[in-house]
Amino acid sequence: MSEPVEVTLARLEERIKTLSDEVRHVHDEVSELKAQANRWKGAFWVMVAVGGIVGWISHMFVGWMR
Repeated sequence: MSEPVEVTLARLEERIKTLSDEVRHVHDEVSELKAQANRWKGAFWVMVAVGGIVGWISHMFVGWMR
């Protein structure tokens, strides 16, 4: 048995509203993740530089010890 068109449309409207709310929530989370990634981008390069300097100093020290 098929249900009336009005009932089907009401269900579709409710599903669309739910999906719209979920998409908005995902958009907010992605925006937050992007902001966090941008904050840590500079810290990453600082850590790479510190690691390179420590590696270079230890390499020079080991070469000096030989």
